[in-house]
Amino acid sequence: MDKGETRLKPIDSIRGISAVVVACMFHYQFVFDVIGERHPLHGVPILWTLTYYGGALVELFFIISGLLTYKVYYRSIYSYKTSFKEFVLKKVLRLFPMMYLAHILMAGMQWISLAITGTQFRGYNQDGVHFLYNLLGLQYAWFDLVENFNQASWYISVLLMCFLLFFLLCRIQRKWDIDFSNAGQEVGIGGGISYCFTGRIFSFSDGLAICHT
Repeated sequence: MDKGETRLKPIDSIRGISAVVVACMFHYQFVFDVIGERHPLHGVPILWTLTYYGGALVELFFIISGLLTYKVYYRSIYSYKTSFKEFVLKKVLRLFPMMYLAHILMAGMQWISLAITGTQFRGYNQDGVHFLYNLLGLQYAWFDLVENFNQASWYISVLLMCFLLFFLLCRIQRKWDIDFSNAGQEVGIGGGISYCFTGRIFSFSDGLAICHT
């Protein structure tokens, strides 16, 4: 979000903490296959609880993302002050640099694993097609639900889908004068269109509804 835009800093901070816990503690166990008692944080007060319930923090992250997106962008998109190109560019410039850094780190770890053990440390799909999906931010839910290359970056792909659906809903509401005053309708449309791909978009829609009411 740009400097000066309306922000709910305490809530934004909770989202940031959730993202760190999910990326560094929750996903760690799946990437390095250290689930349960093999996890370095197993038994550590508070930290293990956060790790164990990391899936709930994933949902919380998407709910807060929906809430903040509505708060910051709804009026400007509805009134055509923010164009589609401008909206997408802001999101890409914010999300992609960190995603590319994560891709580089993952590629480095895979190279080290191949050099030392002769195998990849995780059996994700490493083919050229899925690598291209990752470069474009389309690695999950757009074409398939297969874990591939940098598995932990799947949320960026889903966030992009959420943002596009949000933009579409705002413009539909303006063009056809559809009343979304009933938050349940917004959840139903946003979640119903895409729940077959990933339930996280439904959580994002919950965040939209919370801010809308």
